[in-house]
Amino acid sequence: MFIAGLLLIIVFILVLFCARAPKITEITETESSVTFYLKRAKGYLRLRQFTDALRDAEAILARDPQHAKAALFKAKALIALKRYTEAVDTLTELKKVVKECNGEITTILQHAKKLVIESRDGNYNIVDILDELPLEDQDGGSCLNCYLDHADYISDAIELRDVESKGKGWFANREISSNTVIMAAKAFSVIYSREMPLQVNIQLCNMIANRILIEPELGCEVYKLYAGPDLISYSKIDNESRRKVDYHRILRIIDYNSFNPFDMFRYFNDQSNTASDCGRGLWIAPSFFNHTCVDNNISKIFLGDFMFLRTNRDIHMGEELTIQYKSPLDPERSKKLRLYGINCQCRLCQLESSESPAVSQRRVKLLKKFDKTILPRLKLLFSGKNVSDRSLLKDLTRLTAELRGLRNNNQDLDFPSIQIRHCLTELLCFLGKRVTAADELSQLYRFLLRHDAVLSCKVAYELAILSAAVITQDIDWSAMWFEELRRLLYIEDKKKNYGEAQHADITKIAQKFFKQVVLI
Repeated sequence: MFIAGLLLIIVFILVLFCARAPKITEITETESSVTFYLKRAKGYLRLRQFTDALRDAEAILARDPQHAKAALFKAKALIALKRYTEAVDTLTELKKVVKECNGEITTILQHAKKLVIESRDGNYNIVDILDELPLEDQDGGSCLNCYLDHADYISDAIELRDVESKGKGWFANREISSNTVIMAAKAFSVIYSREMPLQVNIQLCNMIANRILIEPELGCEVYKLYAGPDLISYSKIDNESRRKVDYHRILRIIDYNSFNPFDMFRYFNDQSNTASDCGRGLWIAPSFFNHTCVDNNISKIFLGDFMFLRTNRDIHMGEELTIQYKSPLDPERSKKLRLYGINCQCRLCQLESSESPAVSQRRVKLLKKFDKTILPRLKLLFSGKNVSDRSLLKDLTRLTAELRGLRNNNQDLDFPSIQIRHCLTELLCFLGKRVTAADELSQLYRFLLRHDAVLSCKVAYELAILSAAVITQDIDWSAMWFEELRRLLYIEDKKKNYGEAQHADITKIAQKFFKQVVLI
């Protein structure tokens, strides 16, 4: 906290120093004045005061349109302000008349053109993005702490509308086909647990406050987000207050709108099949998606500090687009949603509220029995300390069957048994009953395919490994896994041969995931 506070004071002093420097009203003919303003523009860029940097650069260019450094600073400021087309125009004109710095101009121009395509069409080269991620580290392939330099994108097929009792939400304004990228957003601010394991909300609040302090206009963007029922709405905040740092409001916005930046590579390497807390981040546009526990039509994945959102089925015109705030696999899901005032009425929530107390109590007892009597035996067996536990498979099979029977009429909503069923498949594989394990895994895959894109891809991978190693089935699970991975990452199947695992891009992705190609 002391270090964060000290950094905040330093930033404040630097901002105050720049603020006290004279604003450009007229540029003199002397070289020294131009040098001063160029140095100040450069300082503004380093302080991330991009509006001020742009103003200084444009003031110089008003007197000297061919000033190379000023044009370059202007382009950098425009890119940071997400005005990519203007940046391309500036650099294109600069390249025509300036020979010096041509290499740097060309590099930035190419980058700006890529950002234009991304922001206009949502056309991201995922394979190139994977190359930017430092996957091979001690965490088994996580891309946390990676900050990508790509453009935000919002499809023109969606729009924000008012939603009764929910504030605002995203809706389709035309038909949208399945597996269409509708949004990609870079985090406004994000902090990872490994960077600051304690008080991540406070640290994230400080980061957001610093950005608003440096660029007051950003306050207008952040304060539009829901801050709870006790604070006044954005529409009632005066214009001056919208540009000031309000720590209390920022903390409340974080409480209601932040996401856990759980990247998909960590998801594949996590044995719990649930997203552990990796930190906290604020993504502005995605915060306006409303929640449903099941039957959501939008899936999201994280790559570094970027969130990609796509349709997971065909969307009808006028349909609201929804995501999951809390996974149905989270046993504390309902309690956590109620803490934020969310009264979800999805099929799962209605089923849970309609179940009798006897059924709920029986489920609790079975889950406790698994934790206390089955799971310790599994750990001993897998560690080689108790290889003679002959009744373990029978006990686990019986418990799983009884647990699933509690939702016999609603098997498509049987989330409480998922983790235990996955343990059963691991036990079956350990005991050499791989065909039975593959059958159980395939059922899990078809269940998860409707609810969790990343986890279904993970199970498809496990099936691919299992089937490629020891068994032959009607379904080519190796091909299925590559197809799932391709779909998950929105990669177009241009050569129609992913099932044979011959395409260079998909092979490269497999290498990125698991450090070696295991399915070719």
